Amino acid sequence: MDIIRKYGNKISYLLSEKDAGISDAFNKGFLASKGGWIAFLNAGDVYYDSESINSLMQYSNQYDIIYGNLKGVRKKDSKPKYYHAEDISGDVYWLKNAIPHQSCVTSRKVFEKIGLFDKDMKFAMDYEHFLRAYRQGFKFKAIDKVITNIGGGGVSAKFWKKQLAEFMLAQKRYNILPLLRHFYYCERFLRTYMYYKLGYF
Repeated sequence: MDIIRKYGNKISYLLSEKDAGISDAFNKGFLASKGGWIAFLNAGDVYYDSESINSLMQYSNQYDIIYGNLKGVRKKDSKPKYYHAEDISGDVYWLKNAIPHQSCVTSRKVFEKIGLFDKDMKFAMDYEHFLRAYRQGFKFKAIDKVITNIGGGGVSAKFWKKQLAEFMLAQKRYNILPLLRHFYYCERFLRTYMYYKLGYF
């Protein structure tokens, strides 16, 4: 709070209080917002450069949810880890991938139509929200540009098994390829295990 107050002249709104989890905090952020486009940036994450948002917004007349690449911080003296955003080509995308909310902007009209984040989701609230928007027919766009540098130590790193379980729950909720769901869950479990076991974050 002392650091925040130090930059108080650059901050237009501040709310610091207990919440019911990340979904609840995200919802409070949205409800306090006024703009036509919404972005969520976590503690420890920063935009890659001064053009990050502009790079996304150049597609705002054609798409509803626009996202780009991430650059992750790995162990000391090792190379960065990159996440490359991919366009959604069909339902199978959701079994293999997730849209990084840290490098994403979402039109306000998406929230106005499908509602806020599901507070019952503790670790995959963004995944479920994006999947809900997909099922409602909103248009997504991936761009091949690093938008955000993300830090380590988030809840995904600590609770990745619970996050994957919530991915599966969301896939079941929106009827994403039932016959392939368990196969890709196992593949994703192994891939995620190796990701964190190797110490990328």
